Amino acid sequence: MKSFVVFAWLSLGLCSCSEMMDEIPNKVYIVNNACQIETVYNMGETYIYPVAVYKSGETDEVGIVKISEDKAYLEEYNNIYQTVYKLLPEAYYSMPERELEIPADQTRAISNITVDIAKIANDLGYRSDYVIPLKIESLNGNIQETKGKSNLLLVLDILRPTFKFSNEEVTDVWFSQHYDNMNFVYDVVIGSDFICKEDIHFELEIDPDAVDSYNKEGKDFIEMMPKDAYSIETTSIILKSGEKEVKTSVSVDGKSLKNWHSYAIPITMKSVSQYYFEESKKTIFVIYRPDNLQGWYTVEGLEKNSKDWSVSSYPIRRFIKKTGPYTYETGYGARCYCDAETTANASNDRQYIVRNPVNNQLIIREGVYVDMNASNYYDPEKEELYICYEFEGWPGTWTHELMHSRSNTSK
Repeated sequence: MKSFVVFAWLSLGLCSCSEMMDEIPNKVYIVNNACQIETVYNMGETYIYPVAVYKSGETDEVGIVKISEDKAYLEEYNNIYQTVYKLLPEAYYSMPERELEIPADQTRAISNITVDIAKIANDLGYRSDYVIPLKIESLNGNIQETKGKSNLLLVLDILRPTFKFSNEEVTDVWFSQHYDNMNFVYDVVIGSDFICKEDIHFELEIDPDAVDSYNKEGKDFIEMMPKDAYSIETTSIILKSGEKEVKTSVSVDGKSLKNWHSYAIPITMKSVSQYYFEESKKTIFVIYRPDNLQGWYTVEGLEKNSKDWSVSSYPIRRFIKKTGPYTYETGYGARCYCDAETTANASNDRQYIVRNPVNNQLIIREGVYVDMNASNYYDPEKEELYICYEFEGWPGTWTHELMHSRSNTSK
């Protein structure tokens, strides 16, 4: 009895499904309908966009669909979405199959739009506001268009095929000749957002004139890297067909560089065999900046402003810590940074050091007090720091200091 009930239920279910299939309306529609944005690079080739029209429903009839330009849909779309798309003239594209036939036993047919990308770029420029608005119309009275899926707005975002350096325009390599490995390797990378069908040849050059242009901006001062301190793997690079990135490398010997000098390797794109290279970033700078100020020093008390104060047992050992590209801090007298390379002491127990990137002049400030004047001096060759306390408006007393005998340890 139970088997009979299950069989009867399944039979009813099958009948219901069949009835539902018969009720599926006969429709034609575009799957990728409404606004479709296509990014296309002008590489001298035509671009083909397939317009796929589908047929649904339980029918053995042939679907016949007409495809035509729909200016009214373009106007409606611009009004609704506040866009400013323009109609692409038919001189720039072709669509040979304007009437599609979908056989009774099939569900899809395709009409290709062929677009002359080079002609658009030459005549109208590189832009993304020209569109091809289309609509479909069923020519079979038994098959209707699907509401909301009978229009297509093909937006062509046409781009100039342009290569560029993947590196930052300026790369700073800060290092200490006492702490760091002195053998540096820097990868120079050229990339693109598109794939070429042919090999692309690039020619690089080291451009000393770019150093002068950089210095004129006045942000800091750099000098050309000595020729015997670096080498480049190759200045002739080939991007292979089908690839999107290629690189060469620069090797630098940091031991031969002078402390507190900024040495630049300016790399310029001299030529590219095809397409374009980004004009605004044809030169990149790799700047090596040896900075040996951080370390442990012997601190001597020099002449006094008026009388002795808290430090009664010079010499002492004290640490200078690098806190940023041009900033450092150390202790005030013997209050901190004498026992460790870090401190939790209050602000007024510390001295904050700021280096001017153009002339290397130091400004030193104790805690929240005013900056001390330009008498502070660091000798990058001797690695000695002279701190001149000249507070104006603070009645305390202090001792000028000489920090020398730098090392990596507190002893």
